[in-house]
Amino acid sequence: MCNALSDQLYIYLVQFLCFDATLVEIPVEVETPDHHYYHVALFTTRNVAAMEELTWDYGIDFDDHDHPVKAFQCLCGSPFCRGRNL
Repeated sequence: MCNALSDQLYIYLVQFLCFDATLVEIPVEVETPDHHYYHVALFTTRNVAAMEELTWDYGIDFDDHDHPVKAFQCLCGSPFCRGRNL
């Protein structure tokens, strides 16, 4: 387990991959007497071999042309890539 606030470099080890990624994000609710907020926890979707690349699907809709922020051109290489037709 890594904490993004104190171990920020670990997230750089995770690569983007459409649909068939090895990681999935799960929101974790945190409650304190004066705060109510969420953390994002990343869990593997299957057994991951030693030295296998960790990948995460951001869930970007590359066909949403009305969104105010333009999506990047996806070059993930997955056969399931949602951005391959750009």
